[in-house]
This record gives sequence, C-alpha cells and structure tokens, in this order.
Amino acid sequence: MKKFLMTFFICLVLVFVFMFFGGSVLLDVSRHFGAFLVFVSLVLAVLASILEALWEKLGALEAQVRTLEEQVRSSETMKDSKDSRDKENNQ
Repeated sequence: MKKFLMTFFICLVLVFVFMFFGGSVLLDVSRHFGAFLVFVSLVLAVLASILEALWEKLGALEAQVRTLEEQVRSSETMKDSKDSRDKENNQ
C-alpha cells in the first residue's frame, strides 16, 4: 500500500506540473480541475503499479529459468562424464 501511495503521489505531482505548464490549455477542465487531476493520477498510478508488479514477476521468472538451466547443464555434464567413463570401461 505504501508503494502505491508513493506512486500515486508522484503521478499527482507530474500531472499537476503538466497541467500547470500548458495542459490546462489543451484540456479545458477549469471547473473540475481537482477531480480531473486526481482521476488521471489514480489511473496512472494503477497502471504503474500493475507494470511494476509484472516487472517483479518477470525478474523472478528469469531467476528461476537461470537456475533450471544451470541444473540441466550440470546434469548433462554429469551424464556426459558417466558416458565417457562407461566407454572407457567397455574398451
């Protein structure tokens, strides 16, 4: 929750800066400036939080894949060394 609130606050500041430096001219929201500011910030914060969660899951999956690849390589190396020893014993 703390991360989301921090993200929301950052979005709120960024949207306010955008609106202050010309966004209010592009979007005529003079009557409902505060509501528009909060709504857009909330939408951006939700999207940013979703993307952050997906990014963390992707990092965890990459770590799992790396671990599995190392396990496969080590098992292949052990299998190859066992096969070479068996060939030497058969000769």
